[in-house]
Amino acid sequence: MAETPGPERHMSDLYGDDILLWSKQQATLLRRLAAGECINDVIDWQHVIDEVESVGSHQPPQDVSSEIALLRHQLKEARERIADLEAKLTDANADFGAAQDQADAATARAVAAVEAEQAVRQADAERQAAMQAELHAAVADAQQARAEAAQTAATLGALQSELTELRIVAEQARTQAQEAAQAAEARIEAERSRADRAEQGWEAAASRADAMRDRLDAMQAELEAARVAGEAQAAAERGRSVVAETGRAADRARTDDLREHLDELQSEREASTAQRQRLQAAVRQAEAERDRLRQEKAEAEAANAPGQALRQAEAERRMDADTAKQTENQDRRLAQNTQTAADALRPGGDETARRAAGLLARLRRAWRGE
Repeated sequence: MAETPGPERHMSDLYGDDILLWSKQQATLLRRLAAGECINDVIDWQHVIDEVESVGSHQPPQDVSSEIALLRHQLKEARERIADLEAKLTDANADFGAAQDQADAATARAVAAVEAEQAVRQADAERQAAMQAELHAAVADAQQARAEAAQTAATLGALQSELTELRIVAEQARTQAQEAAQAAEARIEAERSRADRAEQGWEAAASRADAMRDRLDAMQAELEAARVAGEAQAAAERGRSVVAETGRAADRARTDDLREHLDELQSEREASTAQRQRLQAAVRQAEAERDRLRQEKAEAEAANAPGQALRQAEAERRMDADTAKQTENQDRRLAQNTQTAADALRPGGDETARRAAGLLARLRRAWRGE
């Protein structure tokens, strides 16, 4: 243990200058030490030991010897106390070193904690900056969506006006096509009735012509039979030749009449055939007119098909308008949530950061339509 040179040197100087004052001070210090007081002054142990030994060598009187024995006992106790104090001082130095090590470790941990806190604060600042950027981007997207919704609404209004006009035109075209189709159907029915009546007349005329032909054939057969019989009976009936000739003339006249009537019937048949052909041509013309009217009707329906497509498009545009309105409402809620999130991003600690993160998550879900 290193000695403190200042007080000991002072005591040594006092020992040489004033022995009485020195002895009084040393006695006071020894009493305090014997009382268990931890004194800071340094005892001049070398001179005290020398004085105690010198007192014993001079054979002091009985009372001095008793006092010296007491001093020796006290000196022994003082030495034991000094040894104890030195041991305690050593332990204290060891404890101080351990405490110093703990303080250094605590200082290192504190420095690490401060650095970690700074890193956390920097990360929070960066996260808040990123959230602010995302919020600004979300606001910009919302504004753009609102502008697109307004443009879509304007386009929808123009298309609705155009669709109304096209619907009116299509309705007029459909009405005209229906009227034309009805008129064509009526004409076709009339021509069909005329054709049916002509067909019936032609069939009746053909029946009459066939009957007349049959009668003519029968008469020609009778005439041929009469001629053969007349030739056979020529000799026997020459006396009746005039009568027979007259009968044959009458038969020829009848035959000629029948032939003329047959020719008339043939002419009537040919006229009926021509009339039938004309009626068939009229029927074909009527059917062509019907086909044309049907085609016009189909074209009218085809022209009306865009109207249906436009009505369907109008329904889809109405749905788009409803979607645009919903999007606009979502944009308004998004703007409100954005303002709330912007207010929450003000400095307020970890709780504010958590609230801002929650608001940002809700904004993202709302924007994605989840």
